[in-house]
Amino acid sequence: MKSAFFASLLLMLSGVVYADAPYIWNGWQDSKLTLEQCLNRAELAIRQAEFTQDVAITTSSVFGVNGQYRATIRCAPDKEVVFFVVAGPTSGTAKHFLAALRAQF
Repeated sequence: MKSAFFASLLLMLSGVVYADAPYIWNGWQDSKLTLEQCLNRAELAIRQAEFTQDVAITTSSVFGVNGQYRATIRCAPDKEVVFFVVAGPTSGTAKHFLAALRAQF
């Protein structure tokens, strides 16, 4: 009976695939823009940095996708700051995209 249990457990676990965690790069910069100005600039920066798939705008953030990479620019005008986040499978590429977002903003 024990061998049947272990055999079934082994069979179940053999199909498990582990994915690598994404690399996440983030940064921020001071901003005196209004929320509307910030969101407009964030959308433009997201698109210019080639995150043109699934672009979405919420009340305080802009999101975009470029292949396996995801980007977010979050506006916090009450704190006079803008946050940038890029996540993806390769650290160097994610870091490059973060620099591009900040430069475009």
